Amino acid sequence: MAPLVNAEFTALAAIPTPTALHQFSSDGATDIPAGGSTTSATLVFSGTSSSSFPEPLQLQVETQPTGIPFTGTVNSGIATSGFVSGGGPVTISKSIADGLWHWRVRFLDAAGNFSNWASFNNTGATDFIVQTQPPSSDPNVIAEQLDGSITSGTNTGCSNACPDVKVASQVFSPIRTAQLLIENAPGQQPSQHSLAV
Repeated sequence: MAPLVNAEFTALAAIPTPTALHQFSSDGATDIPAGGSTTSATLVFSGTSSSSFPEPLQLQVETQPTGIPFTGTVNSGIATSGFVSGGGPVTISKSIADGLWHWRVRFLDAAGNFSNWASFNNTGATDFIVQTQPPSSDPNVIAEQLDGSITSGTNTGCSNACPDVKVASQVFSPIRTAQLLIENAPGQQPSQHSLAV
């Protein structure tokens, strides 16, 4: 029988989950509070790693519009930073379209191992709003989407009911409170309603 050989094994440390998450405007210094808005089309995301973890790490950030679930797919909203050593904050910049967004981050090591995901805001609410264009000043505009398309207060093209209107599924930027005039059946007075948009 062959003699036993003494061997030492070192257990690999688990990759730390990012902590101290922050979202900044493009300057990397202007903090955007949870649910806050920015006019910057580029955001900087930050997560901190443990200084006791010995290997270089990359930060991955996944952004999705509010209400859209995360996918975990690199080609579907995930961006990856370069490798950073020594613990402390790791940042990544990402271009973001106008809209309401939520995000999460994780660390990745050189061997392709991942940490757990960490969400900026665990409630599932909007983490930030990007609005690079100011709202319309036209008094006839009663709703304006963040992509710039509008719903005018005149000549909306429907009377009585408009079953094809799906306002609830659209994301609108806040503009003002407006009065909405709804045409009723022939011979009846139109009804007027306040609409906050």
